[in-house]
Amino acid sequence: LYLDSEARAKWLEYSKSVEMTMNPEIGHLTHIADWASKLNGQIIRVAGLLHNYIHAFVKPWEHKISFETMSCAIKIGHALTGHTLKVFHHTQEESFQVAKEILCWIKNKSIERFTQRECARYFRRHKVDTLKTGFNLLIERGYLHEIPSAQKKRTRSIQFEVN
Repeated sequence: LYLDSEARAKWLEYSKSVEMTMNPEIGHLTHIADWASKLNGQIIRVAGLLHNYIHAFVKPWEHKISFETMSCAIKIGHALTGHTLKVFHHTQEESFQVAKEILCWIKNKSIERFTQRECARYFRRHKVDTLKTGFNLLIERGYLHEIPSAQKKRTRSIQFEVN
């Protein structure tokens, strides 16, 4: 597949703007430069997919990728960038970091079952409420399962089973 001259100019303009946003002095994509450095290539692939969809019942290779198709691919690129930034910021939240620490502890120690108290002893630097946010995230994602206890609530430590 080939680009028409307007589509190529549009893609090059977009590529330059992405490069600028990865510049540590200017850009808002500096902290996800690994991801952003692949964006230009992904956009050209998306343009190719859109082009093949548009020309599905004729011979796509006989038509060049148009400016309009490239513009649509770039719009998808903007949407992906916004989504990626939200996801990246979410992964930097404290609860996510604590969940990662707990998961590493479980894997490194080959733990199959543990109590909240055992985990709190190991992670003394975190408050119990902070650990609970990590537990909740791991339960939500299917890594842990809370084991019901028959003991009175005041005397028990919540038990978890690792999936």
